[in-house]
Amino acid sequence: ARFPGLPACVAVQATLPTVSYSAAYGLVLGLCGLDVRDLPLARWPLLEMAIGVPRLGGRAAGSLLHQLHVETVGASGEAGRVRAQGTKPWIRVGRRQVLTDFAALVAIRAPANLLSRLAEGLQGKIRLTSAPWAGDSNFGFDRLALSHDRPPVHWYAPPEAGQAPRGSCRLPVWVDRVDNATSTERLVAPLRAPAAEPPPSAWVAVPAAAGPGLSA
Repeated sequence: ARFPGLPACVAVQATLPTVSYSAAYGLVLGLCGLDVRDLPLARWPLLEMAIGVPRLGGRAAGSLLHQLHVETVGASGEAGRVRAQGTKPWIRVGRRQVLTDFAALVAIRAPANLLSRLAEGLQGKIRLTSAPWAGDSNFGFDRLALSHDRPPVHWYAPPEAGQAPRGSCRLPVWVDRVDNATSTERLVAPLRAPAAEPPPSAWVAVPAAAGPGLSA
């Protein structure tokens, strides 16, 4: 894509309007101090999540310039690899959108022991595998906390068939870094009327179909 004021060599990475289900799942596991990367998928914790925002249009998209390290495919970049002597051979300038002044509420259904561990992680009572970060290790959070009062928010849910309400987007549900063909996303939009409880259509199971033993 071409953007006014940017040379053609600059890649632009757009941002989603809210946190995705896959990102929220990773954040929850990180706050629980769980590293499941070496475990088979069948042993990953099963969660159901719903995502809401306190106000519509209540975020600003800024941007910053950064380096993009690109890995070439096959033998196409062999000469560059030799010249780079083990470092990444292709570095280009990129402009990345970032959300500022952004707030979201993630409702979670999970086994009771996982919810207890999440609370302990937010209170600093367990050792985390890494510092919580927002989509990139350079970005952090101003505040992460459990909300017990359940304030009314605009929940993201699938729009009716044939409808494309304002704010519609495709939020990743599951990202497979090995086989992208199995990655999944969901077309959703923020509901116009705020509600304290997520409607049934707002709940999404990650990483697979939800089973018994879950609590909100």
